[in-house]
Parts: sequence; structure tokens; C-alpha cells
Amino acid sequence: MEREESLEPSFTRTKTLHGEDHAELSPALVELKDKPLAEQGAWWRETAKKLTPFAIGKSAELALDYDSLGRYFNGTSMALDYVLDKCKGRDGVQSSDCLDNEALAQAFVEHVGFMVDVRSLKDASDNEGFVELCRKLGAHGDQKASRASVRYAVRRLRLGALLHLGIGEQNIYQYDYNNEEVFPGKSFVRPEIDGREVSSRRLSTRERGPDAEAKPRVRKQQSMMAKFYLDSDDELDRRFHEYLFSNPHDWPGQVHWVHAHKPSQKMVLALGQQHHLRIHAQGLLCHLQAA
Repeated sequence: MEREESLEPSFTRTKTLHGEDHAELSPALVELKDKPLAEQGAWWRETAKKLTPFAIGKSAELALDYDSLGRYFNGTSMALDYVLDKCKGRDGVQSSDCLDNEALAQAFVEHVGFMVDVRSLKDASDNEGFVELCRKLGAHGDQKASRASVRYAVRRLRLGALLHLGIGEQNIYQYDYNNEEVFPGKSFVRPEIDGREVSSRRLSTRERGPDAEAKPRVRKQQSMMAKFYLDSDDELDRRFHEYLFSNPHDWPGQVHWVHAHKPSQKMVLALGQQHHLRIHAQGLLCHLQAA
């Protein structure tokens, strides 16, 4: 997945919305966002578990129809705002820029696929995860949550739900680069010349010196999510959390190429949340194996 201005509008718009979301988050969410990625992921995963994401789980198994994708997995801010427009607060009025805890309960139960057994705000208030989430969003007492905070939370709760339901081992490769260099880390394994690892930076003939005529040997690249390259299941979980809860706009380089080799459907849906993909893009990705 590349991030350049020449890409289709959905990707260009995502670039703007990442900044908007982060600028308007509640103080508690900002504090959580500044923690290590593995710790953030563990919190969202545990909270999603408490919110009983059964509807999301069922949809993730069957998400081949656009109704399910649109209701539970549309990652764009426009789609999430459309949902929030339908939610009414304690005063019976549709939400404006901020939502109280009753509007939040309606959003999560009726539109986002959590707490399907909840029938009232009182029922939602008995859910430990929902109460804790409201505090994180700033919607407690007479306080309300900003829409940016809710959008930010919905995407990460979806990721947490998918991780809780089990994504499993995946073959994911990612390369971050610009005109001069491929950045180390993630999947990239540097090439070598005559058994010596060489820089991935683009070098002139003069800089290459005696190796100017030698051809680099491309080495086998490493999947970020394969147990073969990791020490344990705990390490695999940590890698999932660190990757999926990272912000693509914080990745180094100007271009980001992500290759998911025969991914599970849940992995495709998780990448859709991370990159704020529209449902038509997620639908195409979910149907690729059928082709």
C-alpha cells in the first residue's frame, strides 16, 4: 500500500484524517496513545473482549457482503460520522460534535457490533469495559466525547476484537523506502555482495568502489508475523500489537509497500482499519482469493 499524493482519493483523505483524529483526542486517549504500542494493543484487545464483539466476530467470518462490511468495518471518518449522526443522547436529540454515554451506547450496540445483549443505558453501564471506555473517551458525568475520540476508538476496538477472536499466523511483508534508500527493520533483509551485507542506499559507481562490477545477491525476506522467525507465541502477539496499532503516517520513508501473502479474512479486515480503507477496497481484497 503506497502513500503518495497521486493515489486515489480515499488514501489521500486518510492522510489528512490521521492528523485530525490525533489533534482532538481526549486527554486520557492521548495518554494511552503515548504508551508503547504493545501496551496500547493489549488494552484495546482486552476492552474489546469485555464489550463482547460477537456481531463483529460473525461478520468477520462472513464478511463477503458489502452490508456487513459497511456496518462493521468501514474505516473512513465519513462513514463513522454517518453512524454518529444517527445516535441520540440523554436529551433525545441527535448528537452534534460530542456524544454523551447514552449516545455512545447506541453507537456501539446498534451500529458498531458490540454489546449485542444490551437493551438500555443501564445495561451498558453494567458492562465494565463500556464504563472504562467512556472514561477514556471523556464521556462521564456531564462530560461528552469528541467525535474524533470516538472514531479513533472504534477503529482500535475493531482491531482489538479481531485480535481477540484470533487472526493467527500470517505472512506479512512491509518495505518503507524513498528515492534513495530502503529503510531497515520490519521485513527488509539487506542484500549482500561477496558475502558482505551492503547498504540499501542508492550508491554511485564511485561510492561503490571495487564492488562496482559485483552484483548484489538478494536474500530471503522475512515475514513479520511468521512463527518461524519469532521465539514464541507471546512474541507473535506482541508483534501483532506493535504492527497493527502503529500509525502508517509515522512509518519512515515516502512510500510504504505492504504485501499480505494469502492472508486470512480477519487480517484483511484488520489492515482495512489500520489504513482507513473504504468498503469497496476491503471488499475487493476479501474477494481476491475467489478470483
